Amino acid sequence: MEHTFDGLSFYNLDKWGNIQSQKVYDHPTDRYYLGEGDYLIKCADGGFFTTGTTYDALGKQKLFYAKFDSVGDSLFWKTPPFQELIAGACSIEATDGSFWITGVIRDSSNDDHDLFLMKTSPQGHPVFFNRFGSQYRDEIISSLYLCPDQGLLIAGNSQNDGKTLIFRTDSLGAIKWTTVYNQDIFAQAAIPVNNDEYILFGAKGYNQISSITDIFIARIRNKSKFVWKRKFGTLGGEDFILTPPEYLPDSGLIFTAKIVDFVNGTYPSLFKITLDGDSIFNRKFHSPSDYLNLTYGFAKCSDGGFIITGSDVGPTSQDSWVLKLDAFGCSRPGCALTPDTTPIPQPPPPFSLFPNPGADLIHFQGDLTPPINLTLFDLTGRKVEEHQFTQSPPDYIWTYPTEKLRPGLYLLLLRDASGFEKQLKWLKM
Repeated sequence: MEHTFDGLSFYNLDKWGNIQSQKVYDHPTDRYYLGEGDYLIKCADGGFFTTGTTYDALGKQKLFYAKFDSVGDSLFWKTPPFQELIAGACSIEATDGSFWITGVIRDSSNDDHDLFLMKTSPQGHPVFFNRFGSQYRDEIISSLYLCPDQGLLIAGNSQNDGKTLIFRTDSLGAIKWTTVYNQDIFAQAAIPVNNDEYILFGAKGYNQISSITDIFIARIRNKSKFVWKRKFGTLGGEDFILTPPEYLPDSGLIFTAKIVDFVNGTYPSLFKITLDGDSIFNRKFHSPSDYLNLTYGFAKCSDGGFIITGSDVGPTSQDSWVLKLDAFGCSRPGCALTPDTTPIPQPPPPFSLFPNPGADLIHFQGDLTPPINLTLFDLTGRKVEEHQFTQSPPDYIWTYPTEKLRPGLYLLLLRDASGFEKQLKWLKM
C-alpha cells in the first residue's frame, strides 16, 4: 500500500512482483497519509489493517483507520468524530481480533502534543480511548508492539526536549509504567523480548542542530536497566532505522536502515542480529540512479525469505521498487559467501514502438516476458512475417529487421508468455 496526494493505493502482486490488481481509495476533498509505523499490518484472517491521518477540505487533521480483505477490498473505513486534532501512527492486532491504535492528539487551541491509545472491536467500533503522555511537549509515537501478557509496549519521543519515552500498559490499555531516557537517542522502536525485557532501537546523536547519527540498539530489563548496548554506522553519516524490527523463527531480529556514506552515497541496508546484539548479516542495496533510496515496507515470506519495498527518488520523479530476498538476505544465491552490494532493480519502461514511421528496423520497449511472439499483417489481413524472441535484453528493447518488407502500413501483434497482448500500427517508409 502507498499514499498519494489525495488517497491510498493498494497493490496485489504475484510471487514474481508483478502487479495483479490495484485498488485506489480516494476522496474528492480529503487527503490521506499513512502512519509512521508499519504501513500495513497483516491480520490473522489474511486481511490487512492500517491507520493514519486525513485532512478535510478545511485542513482539519483527523484520525482514520481501515480494514481490507486479502485482495484489498475495503471491509470498513472509520474516521471517528473527535473534536481534537488527532493523527494515527501505529496499529497492531490483538489475539482476540481487536485492534490497538496509537498516535498523537492535541487541542486546536495550542501546539502541545499528547499521546493516545485506542482499542476497536474486530469490526472497527471504538471500545476504549485513553489520552496520556508526560510533562514533555511535542511528543510523537514510533512503534507499538504486543507483549506476551497481551499488554502493549509503546516507544516515542519528545522532539523539542530530546527525550526518549517508553510506555508499558496492561492488557486493558492502562499505563503500568513509563521510562524516560536522556541519552540523545531518537527512539524508533521498542520490541518486547518477554514481559520484563525489551530491545530499544534508535538513532544515537540525534538533536535539533545536527543530523549526524548512528544506529543504537540496547537490551533493557526491568524498565531501564541496560543488559547490553550496541552502536554502529558510518563516520559522519546520518544513519537510522527505516522499518520496525521483526522477530524471526530462529529468534533473530531483522530490520532495514538508511545509511548515508559520504564516499559511497545513500543506500538502504538489511540487518539481522541476535537477541544479544551480535550481527548475523548486513546487506547493502543501491540503485544505479545514485539518488536517495528508502525502504517503506518489509515482510517475511513463507519460504523463509523476505520482501522489501521502497522508493528511488530522482531529480524529477519518484519510482517504487520491490525486492525479493532469500533467508540470507541475498537477491542471488551465494551472496552470503561473497559479500557485495546488491542493486535495486530499476522499474521497466512503459511500452513503446519506435521509430514509427521507420525503414529497416523496428524497436519495441516494455516489461515483456519471453518468449515473445511478433506477427506482422498487411492491410488485407494476410500474415507477412512472424518471429519469436526468447531472451530479454538488459534495456528491455527488442529489435527486429524489416528491410525486406515493402513500403506500406502494417499491423503488428505482440504476445508474451504472461498473456500480455498488444496490437500496433506501423508505417514502413
